[in-house]
Order: sequence, then C-alpha cells, then structure tokens
Amino acid sequence: MILVIALLPTVVMADEAKKGRFSRNKTSQVQSQTEESTQTTTGGISKGRFGRFSQGGAKADPSREVQTSSSREIKENVGNSVTEQAREYRPVETVEIRNSGDEAERRYAQSASQPEWVKKALKDPKKVDVIQRLIDNMVDIEGGSYYMGATPEQQSEAYDTEAPMHYVTISSFFISKYEVTQEEWNAVMDDYPSNYYGEDKDRFPVEMISWVDCHTFIDRLNALTGMRFRLPTEAEWEFAARGGNYSNGAKFAGGNNAQEVTWNEVNSERRPHIVGTKAPNELGLYDMNGNVWEWCEDWYSNSYYAKSNGLTDPQGPTTGEYRIIRGGSWFDAVRLCRVSSRYMNIDTNRDPGLGLRLALDY
Repeated sequence: MILVIALLPTVVMADEAKKGRFSRNKTSQVQSQTEESTQTTTGGISKGRFGRFSQGGAKADPSREVQTSSSREIKENVGNSVTEQAREYRPVETVEIRNSGDEAERRYAQSASQPEWVKKALKDPKKVDVIQRLIDNMVDIEGGSYYMGATPEQQSEAYDTEAPMHYVTISSFFISKYEVTQEEWNAVMDDYPSNYYGEDKDRFPVEMISWVDCHTFIDRLNALTGMRFRLPTEAEWEFAARGGNYSNGAKFAGGNNAQEVTWNEVNSERRPHIVGTKAPNELGLYDMNGNVWEWCEDWYSNSYYAKSNGLTDPQGPTTGEYRIIRGGSWFDAVRLCRVSSRYMNIDTNRDPGLGLRLALDY
C-alpha cells in the first residue's frame, strides 16, 4: 500500500484586541524562525517514528473513549502557507508501507539537504517521542452539518457577534485531543515562551504565543513530520467543540455545568491548568472551553455569519484586522467559555491566555 502524505461585544472587543486583554502583554515583532525549503529524496525515519498515525489516528466515538481507527490515506494537499513568514514546501513523494508477515516497514522520504535543526531534532529520542504522542492524539472528526452561532441553548448569554444562527457543512478532518502543551512546543521550537513556569510545566498548555508564532510552530512541525498540520477554521472548531455528529446540544463543550468541563475565572485560581483534567466532550476532546483561548485560521468579522448560511467548509472573510480566537480561558467569565462564544485578537499579540489546538486534513 502506498500512503501519500503532504509536507507540509463589537466595538469594545475591537478596542480590547488592539491593546491586548492582559496586563502582562508582551506583543512584539516576531522574528522569523523559518529555514530553507526542503527537497525530498529517499530513506529516513524507521518504523515507530511518526509511523503509528499512518496506521490509524484516534477515532471520535460517542462513548467518549478515543479508539484507534482503521488505516486511511491522508490526501495530498500541497500549497503555500498563508503568512508571509511561512516557508514553502515541496510535497513528499511517497511513503511506502511494505507488509512482511506481521511486520510493516515504514520508510519516509527524507531530504538529503535537510536544515541542520531538522537533522538534530530527529536524532533526539525525547523530541521524537513527544512529537509521536502529539500525532497519536489527533482525533478523527467525521464530517457533518450543524447550526452554528447563537443556537437556542445559549439563550440570553449569546452576544450579538454570535448571530445569526446559520447552517453549515463541515468535511471530515482531524483535530488534536488536547491543546498544544509546553512540552510539545519546546520539542519543535526549542523554546518555553509561556507565562506559567511550574515544575510540571510540560503538561500545561503553551501560552504567550501569537497567531504568527503558531504558524512558525506549524511550519517546523510539518518539516519534522512530513505532514500538513494547520490551525482549525472557526467553523471546524465549533463543530468539534459541540461534539460533531454526536452532539448533545450542551451550552459548553462536554456538558451544561461549566465547572465540570472548563477552567474559568471561578475555579482556575487565576492560572492555567494541566491539559485534560476536566471532563471531555462527546468526541473525547478536552478543554475546548476554558484553560486557554485557541487561535483559529480565520479573519474576524461580525457580519460574516449573515453571509455564510448554507456554506460548506466556510473559511471566514478574505481579509480583516483581527484573527479569531475561540473557547475562553482560565481568566474569563463563564459566559465567554461557551461553544458559540467568539472573540478576536491581533495576530501578533501574545498573552497568558492565548494558546492553540492543531488540525489536520484527511
């Protein structure tokens, strides 16, 4: 079998986004950390290094237990990154899975002229293990249709920016079971940017990262794995937060009791918490509401919802001043930690409540 893998509130809200929502804002010009484009040849990573995902990612299940899915092909989807800082990639030619009895030998096409940081990282067993766990925690989200925005269960708590409720269709995709952790960020970036520095910081969500930083991280992760990770769109994010095709129609991701499923200003003790310590939603996803805000790919517009009824895979406005963030965080009121709540921030802002969750195309 040949598996082909690609390399690769309105006025008030706007004012707050411009100046940052935290007292410890560290907004700055992000320096480019990208390297030269890589060209692929043969040879490379042995079985067990980034190989298990190709044999089936985590599968969303209505019982809330994440199970292993059957083998599937990840379709090639090569293109340029959406930011000026992004690096262009050429597609990986092939990944071969050769069956010999019960053994499967996986040979991943590597470049003879890889950047030194890629070569160094792939020789580090700890980094390889961390990235493998990240890959294994990608959850298979079956596509479907749903009502997005200010749905009836949100009642009077919905903001005007969540209206109107509209019907959209989402194609199947993968999304990470957890928010990206500090350990995962460090494995890719060799950096701990977060405001929280406890002894067990590796298990906490990474924060103090901008939308631009997220794309640098994703570009480097794609170079290391030969896969095409990305940020979710806003519509994908909400579909996953609501539980996808298994949604129970709850106000928060995982239920109607905010304190059971979110870290918010009431229960957080004014800090983020280890990922996955609250109850998951119907798809087995943790912290979709609360803990840290999660950057989405889309530009923000308070009028886009009125134009997107009936769309398949809406991508958001074609331009804008702010990027979408979703989910609420440890410092936010419960009202902001709902599945339909939406907010925005400037794409270079870094704050103690801004993190990310990864998506991946089929």
